[in-house]
Amino acid sequence: MIDSTPFPNELLARPETLSSLAQTRVEQLIFNGELLPGEKVKEAVIASQIGFSRGPVREACRALVAEGFLVSIAQRGVFVREFTAEEISDLYDIRGHLGILVGKLAAETEDRDYLKELADVLARMKTSIDAGEENSYFRLTLRFNDLFLASAGNSELTKIYRRITRSIRLYRMKYLHYAGQTAERKDWLNASFKASIDQREQFLTALQKSDSELAGALLRRHAEDSRQRTEDLVARVAISQNKDKTG
Repeated sequence: MIDSTPFPNELLARPETLSSLAQTRVEQLIFNGELLPGEKVKEAVIASQIGFSRGPVREACRALVAEGFLVSIAQRGVFVREFTAEEISDLYDIRGHLGILVGKLAAETEDRDYLKELADVLARMKTSIDAGEENSYFRLTLRFNDLFLASAGNSELTKIYRRITRSIRLYRMKYLHYAGQTAERKDWLNASFKASIDQREQFLTALQKSDSELAGALLRRHAEDSRQRTEDLVARVAISQNKDKTG
């Protein structure tokens, strides 16, 4: 079943065409984990699900290939991209350095109205965690990011930062799938969510105080801590798979 709740695209607004609507649907399938890395994107099936012809879905897939989330293989079709550990490590490096700039710009902006909505989104993220709504939580993290990125006032920076966070999400989805619905997976998610919320609360406080140095440092630390949590998840899955093979 497709989750129809839209992904936030306030800062990357697309004209509401059939192809843009189809792209939103394909993104939902990818980032909600219904299409995992390495899986083939079946255009006809998706078109049937959303009531479109294959044309808009094909255009949507081309756009997502250009963005780096899908790959097109001659004579085989379009597949969800599989990022390597090295690629994700590189993206974390970039995210950390960008975080310093983004944090400073967001804290120094004269427009403070966004801070109230930022606090509201953070509260909704906590509610999503309590309700066990992982996909809702992820969409809210995108919204949280969109708000402070908007305050930084740099649309190109927004595109780069969002692409990085989505790429990391895609990489994690594969390993969360491998982990299955186990107690260990739940423990990892709970610890990850709690750490992420705590860091966002500190970041929000720094923004409210217009502390640009601290805001930048916190975003960089958040990236490094996220890297550690991702590596921990991958290691846990590897240990579990080795046990299954030897057991």
